[in-house]
Order: sequence, then C-alpha cells, then structure tokens
Amino acid sequence: MCEAVSHREFVELLWRAFLGGRKEWADGMEAALRHGWLQPQDLAVCEEPIRRNSAARILHEFLLRELGEADVSDWSKAKELKDLYDCRTCVNHVAQTVCKGIMLPDGLVFGMQRTISRREAKEMIERALTPRKRVGVPKCKLDAGSMPNAALRVTKEEAQALLRSGERLSFYDVRTKGEYDRSHLEGARNLPLLRLLADPKLAGEDKGALILLGCDGGYRSEMAANCLAQAGFRRVRYFGWEEMSCAKDDSLL
Repeated sequence: MCEAVSHREFVELLWRAFLGGRKEWADGMEAALRHGWLQPQDLAVCEEPIRRNSAARILHEFLLRELGEADVSDWSKAKELKDLYDCRTCVNHVAQTVCKGIMLPDGLVFGMQRTISRREAKEMIERALTPRKRVGVPKCKLDAGSMPNAALRVTKEEAQALLRSGERLSFYDVRTKGEYDRSHLEGARNLPLLRLLADPKLAGEDKGALILLGCDGGYRSEMAANCLAQAGFRRVRYFGWEEMSCAKDDSLL
C-alpha cells in the first residue's frame, strides 16, 4: 500500500505545483497560512497523514483565495454521497471539490477519514490547477467557431509563431513580480495572476484584441485565460514554456 502523505507534504506539493516547481520559492506552509487557505490549528497535525476531508478543505480554500474561483451552486453530484454530512464543517468543502471534478468519491461515499497517497495527492492537485483535466469536463477540443469566448491553449511553437508573425497582440507573463524580475521572456509584460483575477480589465479595454498569456508550467496562464474569456475577451491564447529546451534564452521568442 502506498505511504500516506502528511499535511505538510500535501501543502508543499500544492504550492510547488502552483508556482511551477521551483525549489527556491517560499515555504508552502508559510504561504498557505499567510494567504488563509491553511488554518493555524493545522500546524499541530502537520506531520500526520492528511485525510480526505482535510484535503478537500485545503483545496477548496486554495481555489477561493489563491485563484479566485467561485463556488458552484449545483450540488447534485455531491448530494448522492452517504457520508456528506458526517462532518458538518466539511460539507461545502467536500461538495465543491466533488462537483468540480477535483476529488473523486469512493462509490457512494466520499471517505472523509481515509488518508491519501502521494499519487492521489498529485492527481487532485493537477485537476485543481488544470480545469480541462477535471473529471466530468467535456473532452472536446474548442475552437473559435464553436465557442467565441473560449480561451485556447497553444503549443510553444504556436506561441513563437504568434510573436514572430507581426500581428498586434498583448503578451503577458502572469507569474509573480519577483519571478518576472528574476527572468522573463522578451516582449512579455508582467500581469500577475492574482491581480488579473481581481480585475480582468487590466488586460485591456478592447475585448476583441489578441491576448497571449504565459507562465512556466501553464497552470497560472490557463487560470488567467479562463478568467479573461469569462469576462468577454474573445481572442485569448495561453501556453507554458517549461518544455522549452532553452527556456532561459529570450531569443527563442
């Protein structure tokens, strides 16, 4: 049986995935406490195996506070769970993670007290950070004709082509200012994800303009792109450059 992940390990996995996996970045526990998606009382059990109800709470608070992702109102998927109300304080956390396709139930129960393995933790975190990978999300490929306000993922090659095409566009790096100041791709302006989520108008007034969003891993640029699409921007493209063999070479773009 796979070894269970502790609270600390779960938080660190989530924080590193959110920031792209760079080891030099701030401690995940400290960031989680400062940003409010971890409670001070969690420190007392930080080395103990994390249970599914606690993982649901942390993921739900992370979506709300770090990504600004609104709750869903339709609880139909979660209402079938026989143990949904076993923990009254966990109800909304569990319902949101299940209804959003981030945490999967064990048949007709959620399994509030079951611990999770490292593999399960990574799968949950990936679904939380990448909406297209959530269970129940349509797998069909979107295009400009099928959904005018859809944000479209492009490959690194397609991003390069866009930037070299001469077509007028706005290219934003949605990482933090600190990350941007350390290094960034040529031509990119810094527009941190949290600022963009709070005010999509920062991307510009023209909702028909072409916008390209980027970050290292592609997670934050996808969140930013979906936010702009929901705000009515019609030509949003996003990518991650971590797969570039020479990502630090700004001349690539």
